[in-house]
Amino acid sequence: MAFDIEEIRAEIIDGGVVKPHDYRVIITPPRVLLGKQLRLMSGTEYTLSNESARTLTFRANSVRIPGVMSATTEVARYGIGPLQKMAYNTIFTDNTITFMEDVDGLVAAFFYAWQNEIMDFSERSDGGQSRRATYEMGYRENYETSVKIDLYEPGGQRINQFSMDFAFPNLIGDAQLGWGIHDQILVRTVGFTFRTWNMETLRMRSQNVQQNTPQENYPYNIDQPVVVSVKG
Repeated sequence: MAFDIEEIRAEIIDGGVVKPHDYRVIITPPRVLLGKQLRLMSGTEYTLSNESARTLTFRANSVRIPGVMSATTEVARYGIGPLQKMAYNTIFTDNTITFMEDVDGLVAAFFYAWQNEIMDFSERSDGGQSRRATYEMGYRENYETSVKIDLYEPGGQRINQFSMDFAFPNLIGDAQLGWGIHDQILVRTVGFTFRTWNMETLRMRSQNVQQNTPQENYPYNIDQPVVVSVKG
């Protein structure tokens, strides 16, 4: 079969392309954080709620679509001779999300409080007020949640949703500061581990696709509330 550039062109036009900047991250706050009081950098008290997810959604600067790999072992096909690999387990690789810091410090305070609910490590002494850490571990069902990544086509229609279920942060990365850094914004990388993930395809090429509701469009109607739920 001769190479035909027009077939490649027709496939790209028909199937389209997806750009890596058309996405939205939705983090459902774990139930252990709902109603928790945080003191922000401005000195104000902030109560965590489902609406706190809006800040995280808009400040998720980068994210990776989750992957999966097979754990393998080498065996001899006939007991002797050349080796071949056989799968014996499935491994989900941890994910990372980079967030832009806000001047009130809500992003940093949110993940610090979340990490502290996994194990109580917070210990401080200032202004005559002291607190000693208990180093007690929390119950996983209280601090795990779902992290969803919505992927959009250039026209604003959601095409895929990747859901990392039973997830919690296992890393709050350090942030680089420097006198000579003038043209960058401060970001914080947060690592997530999770039990499983799944993908839902919301747009099929061979079907007549109806437009999503305004809440599902991006980047349009971003002033609409982000609908989140709490796993029981």
